[in-house]
Amino acid sequence: MRVLVSLRAQGDFTVQNFAFSPGKPIEHNLPWRDADNFFDAFDNTHGRRVRRRVWTMMDVASLPALEKWPGLQTVIAVETIRIAHKQALVTSDYRFYLSSLRRSADAFVTMIRQHWDIENKLHWSLDVTFNEDRCRIRKDHAAENMVALRHMALNLLRQESSRRLSLRQKRLLCSLDEHYLLTVIARAT
Repeated sequence: MRVLVSLRAQGDFTVQNFAFSPGKPIEHNLPWRDADNFFDAFDNTHGRRVRRRVWTMMDVASLPALEKWPGLQTVIAVETIRIAHKQALVTSDYRFYLSSLRRSADAFVTMIRQHWDIENKLHWSLDVTFNEDRCRIRKDHAAENMVALRHMALNLLRQESSRRLSLRQKRLLCSLDEHYLLTVIARAT
């Protein structure tokens, strides 16, 4: 389960739930198909064709499996259909989200895309700057500890603005120049 949005002041939540399934075909549940509860779009970027369909269901009382979620207002189903090129197989997957918010399908699409945009940018930065994908640390809590340290280091490098360098170059310079390293660390206070 992954928390996408946590609005602490209001206590709202939107979580991706990997175990939930409505138990009936989504396409044929007609109350989900009005203008506010349905979103359908095609995307032809990155050399592939992707269709995203999103349904929001606000009548959660008809799904008794969700009674254990106090404050639940909306179930969101996202279907992604992909084809990489004309000879490739078409792949399809569903993701389900649970939310205490009552919003249109368009609003939830925006929230979900913004979340994944942030996730992808962070992962890319960590991989380019620290070669995170090549890390083989596995013992005990070492992997989680290294992730936390990388996030802190990445944030420190982003805050340092005395030199116009890439994050990777700043990291290298920190390893070569002790004074620059102290400059980067001093920005944290």
